[in-house]
This record gives sequence, C-alpha cells and structure tokens, in this order.
Amino acid sequence: MPEMLRVENLHTYFFTAKGVVRAVDGVDFSLREGEMLGIVGESGVGKSTLARSVLNTVPPPGRIVRGAVYYRGHNLREKTGEELQRLRGKDIALIPPNPRSQLNPMVPIGAQMANVYRAHTGTARQAAYEAAVTMLRQVGMNDPERRAAAYPHQLSGGMAQRVIIGIALICSPQLIIADEPTAGLDVTIQAQIMVLITKMIRQAGASMLLVSRDLGIVAHFCQRVAVFYAGQIMELATVEQLFARPAHPYTRMLLGAFSSDPRERAQLARLGVDRVEGLGTRECVFRPRCPHAQEICGQAAPDYQEIEPGHVVRCYFPGGM
Repeated sequence: MPEMLRVENLHTYFFTAKGVVRAVDGVDFSLREGEMLGIVGESGVGKSTLARSVLNTVPPPGRIVRGAVYYRGHNLREKTGEELQRLRGKDIALIPPNPRSQLNPMVPIGAQMANVYRAHTGTARQAAYEAAVTMLRQVGMNDPERRAAAYPHQLSGGMAQRVIIGIALICSPQLIIADEPTAGLDVTIQAQIMVLITKMIRQAGASMLLVSRDLGIVAHFCQRVAVFYAGQIMELATVEQLFARPAHPYTRMLLGAFSSDPRERAQLARLGVDRVEGLGTRECVFRPRCPHAQEICGQAAPDYQEIEPGHVVRCYFPGGM
C-alpha cells in the first residue's frame, strides 16, 4: 500500500527551568494508506507529544528541534502556518481526549460542527448546518436534528465524544490522529466508539494513528503497534507478532500489567520516567528498570534489531537473551 505518513528522526524537547525533557527523542515510523497503527505506553512517556508533533501543534515550552514529518511525500515542517492551518481539520484531523474541554460551552454543537465545515470548504451557512446534522446521524446520535441545537453541557460523555468524532471527520480527512479517543468512558461505550471510528475510517479509505494506554483496544482494532517509552519506540511489530512474541522487556511488562496479578500492575505503576536531564546521556532509557540490563546498556543506546520480517526492537538482548 502507498505510504500516507512518514516520520524521520523526530525530536521534540521541552525546555524547562529544571532542564531539558526529551518528550520525543529520535522517532521513526511510517503509516500506510488504510492502515491503523497503535502507539502504546503508560502515561507520561510522550505519546500525546508525539501526536502533536506530527500536527506541529506542540505547546510551549515544547519545541520540535529536528526531524521531518512527511504527509503524502510533503514535509509538514517546511509548510507555513497558513498552509498547515488549511491541512489541519481537512486533510489531517485530531480526535483529542477530554471531549468536553474541546467544545465551546456557549455554542450549540451543530453550529460548532458547521463552523468547522465552512472554514475548510467555504460552504454556505445552511448547507454547512445540514452537513453537521448528517454527520451527527452518521456518528450514531439519536434525534440528530434536536441534538444539533443542544449545548455541550446537555450531552453525556459518550455523546460528547461522538460530537468530537463528527467534528474530526466532517471534512473527510485522510489521516486521523486519535489521542486516547475513549478515555473516561465505560467499557461498553468505548467499544461502540471504537467500532464507529473504525467503520468510518475504512469507508473513507483513511489511515489512523491511535494513541492509547489500552492494549486491548489496540490489539482489536490496529494492524501494527509501536511500544513507546521515554520518548522512543522500543518495539514495532504487527499486532500478531507483538502479542505472540514480545521481545522488549518493557513490552513484556506492559502485557503483564493486564494480568490478574495486582503485584504486576503495581510494578508498572511505579515506573517513573525522569527525562529531565542533560543532553549528553545516551544510555538505553529503560536500563534502570530492566531486569536483563548489562554493562553495554549503560554505555550506548541500542540500535534497532529486526528479529523477524516487520518486527524490530530497540534492545541489545531481545527476549531477555
């Protein structure tokens, strides 16, 4: 399949009074047309910063310091602010977490959706509002005509998430970046939302970058998965390869956290990621917590090893060898 997105040697740092945080620290991956790629890892490892780096919307004091992001062969980092603004929402869309925080509490949801549609298509006001109602129907909103006149505070959490999905998809983008799109919803609603997103993306022939802490969702809906830790991709593989033959110690710890043993979940929860550091340290970022670490791990960060076709891991001793 043709390549939709390619990220090359991407570095995004936050320059703070306490030092430099390497939130994204040399990331490379690609996304093919029609593919869904999952980015997984615990909270605080830089997944959301990676998503915003692709969109070039990193808030200060963060800054992309080097690297390239290619969308259909065009480097987004070379685009002007105006050119990027035209792409965002129309060609590339973000489904953010916390939908209520993204909606204007003073404007009915139908008008908010119509405004996005008009901004990117130049459609007349009435036609844009009708498109918004149609999109509400497509995302499964009951009585879309009445809901279009509702304000955000009149919606349940699941309804608000459907509105956010509708806003993201109303202009038929070809690349969707979904950042924890089901966070805070109960399990039943999570499944409904993910089925809805997947169905609409497949109908449009679009691609999706799914950022999530939930390995179950990624396993069910994605074709490939990248395991993210301390700003780096530790392992990249197909879903089948990763769950059947996890090679990196961090991947195995993540998988273990989904077992019934509370001690394993607690072990993962205790993993602090202190990335406020000088720019000279280049050891393996997982070495202080790795049960298989050896002297070489503290001397230089490992390169990627391909342990089978399509399955790469950033570790000197994949599989704990």
